Amino acid sequence: MKKKTKKFNKTLGWLKKKPLAVSISAAVLATAVLLFFLATHAPLTIAELPILLSPSPETETPTLTPTPQYCFERKWGTQGSQDGQFNSPRGIAIDSSGNVYVTDANNRRIQKFTASGGFITKWGSIGTGDGQFGQPSGIAVDSSGNVFVTDTLINERIQKFDSSGTFITKWGSSGNGDGQFSQAFGVAVDSSGNVYVAEQINNRIQKFTSTGGFITKWGSSGTGDGQFNSPMDVAVDPTGNIYVADAGSNRIQKFTASGGFITKWGSVGTGDGQFNFPVGIAVDSSGNVFVVDYQNNRIQKFTSSGAFITKWGSGGSGDGQFNQASDVAVDSSGNVFVADTNNNRIQKFWPCGVPTPTQTSTETPTFTPTSTVTPTLTAAPTFTGPTLTPTNTSTITLTPTRTNTFTPTRTPTVAQPGTGGTITTGSNWLTLLSIFVLLAAGGFAVWVLVRSRK
Repeated sequence: MKKKTKKFNKTLGWLKKKPLAVSISAAVLATAVLLFFLATHAPLTIAELPILLSPSPETETPTLTPTPQYCFERKWGTQGSQDGQFNSPRGIAIDSSGNVYVTDANNRRIQKFTASGGFITKWGSIGTGDGQFGQPSGIAVDSSGNVFVTDTLINERIQKFDSSGTFITKWGSSGNGDGQFSQAFGVAVDSSGNVYVAEQINNRIQKFTSTGGFITKWGSSGTGDGQFNSPMDVAVDPTGNIYVADAGSNRIQKFTASGGFITKWGSVGTGDGQFNFPVGIAVDSSGNVFVVDYQNNRIQKFTSSGAFITKWGSGGSGDGQFNQASDVAVDSSGNVFVADTNNNRIQKFWPCGVPTPTQTSTETPTFTPTSTVTPTLTAAPTFTGPTLTPTNTSTITLTPTRTNTFTPTRTPTVAQPGTGGTITTGSNWLTLLSIFVLLAAGGFAVWVLVRSRK
């Protein structure tokens, strides 16, 4: 017993003389134990090692995936016959300068406004003479600023004016022959000045020169490709393709400039890409198609091939709501103007999309295996405008508001141990390193014991 105590005291004395060796041994052994624990208990990514060693706040900026949306910007008009007032605004068109032309159907006139709703001029009255209207419905403007109007009911003709309302020419009469019309509602002009007219009763599209010379026609009554059931409007894209709002069949049909069928989309219903009597149609400079979904009180936007993009609107008289809107137009900046017929007003929307948040968030990381932060953003236009009550006044209401409310939230998604990008037991460098350090620590301990016995 005394012999063992003597050896222990001798070893302890040697260790006291070698503090550096003792410190190195303890450090190596502690490191080995830590590495072995990490390798067998806590899968982690290499990028997380600095966080484990020295926690510090990190700043993260959410990554957004924009969804095209349109926000209410302004409105103008009330019921009446004064400048800036309407009695069933039916058609709407934009010229290259951004001016807005509206067919004020039951006032039998055309009104012209600035893009912000400022009144510019007006022309027309009830009658059959040049510049008079039975009931103006559709309207289109060519690249030179000439204005084409479908004059229905008692006149059944197309009238052409310059941008200030001076009469230029007219063509058409009641009937079903070439160049004749039966309730011609929609009109469009292509980049070459050719004029396309949609006839509700004759279920066809007619194409004319800018002076009214007949070129071609296509369509008949039915539900087959290239047939129509009350076509209400027509539009032309930048490449010359023709889009028709086939209202009674609750679909959109797309054709070549000569009437060759290309594609179609839509069915009756309230879902995305479905319609309940689509009456108005417009195409922007990128080829996107906007449709007035009359009975569903909304606007739907599609790609040129008919893929649904977005929608907005509901029934009512509030900002961004509609009461059987009839037509839609898009300016060169992508702003959308809607003739909100039974609310006797024009509404303007701008492509607000999903806003990019200006703030960043600072968070102290938590030591959780492989944490991936996925932000979820909810962004939608807030329609909180006043209820519109039609009055017989000449006041033009301009409410320029571009607000969009969104709430960024962060939902962490934690990857399961053993998934890609983690370090797991038995198949990585950390496990091998910990074993190597353990062996080194053991060898060093043996060397210390051997030296202590000498």
